[in-house]
Amino acid sequence: MSFRYHNPILSFWEHSPKPPDEPVVGIPPEGYSNVSGVAPARFAWREDGIIDGRLLGILVFFFLLVSPAHAGVQGGAGSCLTEAFGGAVNCTAEDVRIASAETIEVLDACDFEGDTARVKLRVDLVIGAAVRYDLGLFAATDGGDARSGTCFKEYLPPPLSAAPSEAELLSGFGPYYNDAADNDQCGDARQNDALVDPVRRVFSTAVDSSVAEVIEFVCRDGDGDGFLDFEYCAGWRQNSTFTCSSIADAGIPGNASKCKCDTVNLAVAVSQNSPAGLTVVKTVMLAGGTCGVDDAPGPFVASVAASVVYCYAVTAEGTPATHRAVYNVVLVDDMGTPGDASDDQTIVLAPLLDLDGGGSQNDLEAGGVARGQSSVVQVP
Repeated sequence: MSFRYHNPILSFWEHSPKPPDEPVVGIPPEGYSNVSGVAPARFAWREDGIIDGRLLGILVFFFLLVSPAHAGVQGGAGSCLTEAFGGAVNCTAEDVRIASAETIEVLDACDFEGDTARVKLRVDLVIGAAVRYDLGLFAATDGGDARSGTCFKEYLPPPLSAAPSEAELLSGFGPYYNDAADNDQCGDARQNDALVDPVRRVFSTAVDSSVAEVIEFVCRDGDGDGFLDFEYCAGWRQNSTFTCSSIADAGIPGNASKCKCDTVNLAVAVSQNSPAGLTVVKTVMLAGGTCGVDDAPGPFVASVAASVVYCYAVTAEGTPATHRAVYNVVLVDDMGTPGDASDDQTIVLAPLLDLDGGGSQNDLEAGGVARGQSSVVQVP
């Protein structure tokens, strides 16, 4: 969540990369209080919603011309199974499915539900029919079900072979099977036992099918088991009459039933804790004093033209075991003039941490307290 709220003493903004909308006036967000000794005239804030990897797919559409030796493609909105098939699918067949999905490397884990994970991965396929042609895999990257939305697409690319060895099929990069009756540029697969002779595929880059791609997934854990859900659909053709020339042709079901959609786990933990609420306390003291010693909540009397300093304490509720951290914390005091930004002060808070791997120390762990103070202000 992103929000901003104002009162005549203080404004607080826990921000995200999304540009702020115009605030709306109302009551303050739950879990926030103003302890300044001065009753606020109004509060206002905005909610932007969760910022996640789905927005990347919605805002940007990638169309890659892939040669036969190339592989995985990250699509934009409308890059999943239904769109590839060109209509509704029922996916009642069980001929091809993913037995397991494994992480090769986790570059960015899931700090919370709705976060974005960055991983390299491979899958093991189970083939339940004698031969299935032009296999393709659609992996939901937007937290959806891979039937529609934003997907990463993979297939069994060249090099292909009429008789690949078990070691080659297990390598993750092929060569994969190319049935003589089909003999095109998209890999096929024969019936197997995933425990004995799996067909393994590493999800690879569009440039080089032998290099694992870093894929961004929205962190979802629909079954509540604590791990990232890998939602996928597999599509294939049941006969060899179609000529598949590239990844664009692969994975298109031969009919509405020739597909399988399911969920398997990736070994990326997803926290089920609620985000920590924040409390902001603002106090005041004469200039030259020490925050935490010379300031105190409650009424404060100062003479006209006196120099004062405001002290701030931002507290995140709970503990790391019970609540998620708060990310990208910024505190701005509008000095009682919400309509005039010229006197706003951005308060430097410490200690803050880099908990989201973003490279900036601007995150507050649950149970943590960050403090700061304003520059000198003259009492009018």
